[in-house]
Amino acid sequence: MLDYEEKMARRELPAAMANAGRLARGLDQLLESMAQADQPFSLDARRSWP
Repeated sequence: MLDYEEKMARRELPAAMANAGRLARGLDQLLESMAQADQPFSLDARRSWP
């Protein structure tokens, strides 16, 4: 029979996996938006340097 801590750990695992999935999707969206960013943005940053 499982003790209390093991039961709680098993209940938390699906939530942790769902959170990891959401984080991965968010990171994918961030990387995709960065890849699609216009290049003049980086050029503007260079122009601001003396």
